[in-house]
Amino acid sequence: MNQQRAVELLDLAEAYRAATKDHASWLERLDAVAVDLEESWRYFLQVGDIERALRILQASGYWQHHGKGAMVSAWLRETLARADEVEPAIRAQAWIDLGDIALGHGHAAASGLPYETALDLYRQAGDDVGICSALCKVGFLHWLADAPEEAAALGHEALEHANRADDEEARCSALRILGLAASSAGRYEEAVTILTEVADREHRRDNRGELAGILTELGALALEHQDFDRGETWLKDALALRLQLRDPDAALVYDFLGRLEERRGDLMSARAHHQASREISEESGDVDGAVRSYSTLGDLALRMGDRAEARRLLQAGIELAESIGGTLYSWRMQRDLANLKEAEDASPFADPREVEDAMAGSSEGAKDLPPCPACGSHTTIPIVYGLIYDAWDAVNRGELELGGCVVYPDRPLHRCRTCQYAW
Repeated sequence: MNQQRAVELLDLAEAYRAATKDHASWLERLDAVAVDLEESWRYFLQVGDIERALRILQASGYWQHHGKGAMVSAWLRETLARADEVEPAIRAQAWIDLGDIALGHGHAAASGLPYETALDLYRQAGDDVGICSALCKVGFLHWLADAPEEAAALGHEALEHANRADDEEARCSALRILGLAASSAGRYEEAVTILTEVADREHRRDNRGELAGILTELGALALEHQDFDRGETWLKDALALRLQLRDPDAALVYDFLGRLEERRGDLMSARAHHQASREISEESGDVDGAVRSYSTLGDLALRMGDRAEARRLLQAGIELAESIGGTLYSWRMQRDLANLKEAEDASPFADPREVEDAMAGSSEGAKDLPPCPACGSHTTIPIVYGLIYDAWDAVNRGELELGGCVVYPDRPLHRCRTCQYAW
């Protein structure tokens, strides 16, 4: 590796970071130089050019996409340990990336310190756009923690900095946090109004990638509030944009569409969407996404009574997850596979009294069923198991869920239609 080649690859990494179109082509370009990218980072580190070492790691999203988030996180920390003389704004972006990696792996608590550190550095630099970005990251964590008032306060502060910088991208980010906070506070239509405004702003900027992201969030919120028709429209619009951009995040949109059809009780359509999600993830090298799809498809196969297919999907998902050291879905697939194996010798038929009781309960509504222990909602429906042929009307009305033909110990008997918790 020499300096000229390392600088060429640095330019490529920064261009990838700024790209808003044709994500698949960018991934292909980086795939072709993946080894050289790592060597360039090592070269800059070796010659003491710490600033460029941090900047080339702006391609961290590429490695994370390929399931190597832990590896690039270690690189970022190693470089930051030697970066005291680097400009605060450059260090701040590296801390943001560290937080994003932790959050992407489901470790929201571990992302708090990186985001707060980035916020301090951006304040030190007097960078209004950077301050807005970091405030939005911290606000998003508060939203995840179901603290809408704190999230809203951070969103308003972020909006002040965005307006001060007169930066439309930052303004959209701040409004997004305000929309999410409104939703978490139970003001769904207010959230829709705010996020629709953000979508309109992104449309006027012709920022199709961000527009697709906002439409996906609208669809996810609609799914949470059982607003299925509008949710389906938003998600299909988001999917069309992702496919136009050749963006691998189309897999995530297919995943949400699959969840929507599950909530509607159309398991066949749900399976088709999740299969499409898996195919895109596998094609783009998104191991985490592929594992998520295998887990969901295995669960669907269990619920549809296809024991052999469930076993095949779960085993394939577990093997794929192990290839990158495990994922959040590993334990779920191992649990489902263990339950399946434990039930191999069990009767495939449900207790008829259990089915009758569930059917009777579904016809009378959820008033006699326990509230959800996770969210307190009274939208509980029963889950029944076994080879059942006369319950589809209740399933299609959303009054009953079929748990599959396998009757295993400690199986969940209730489903919350609000948060999807099963117990």
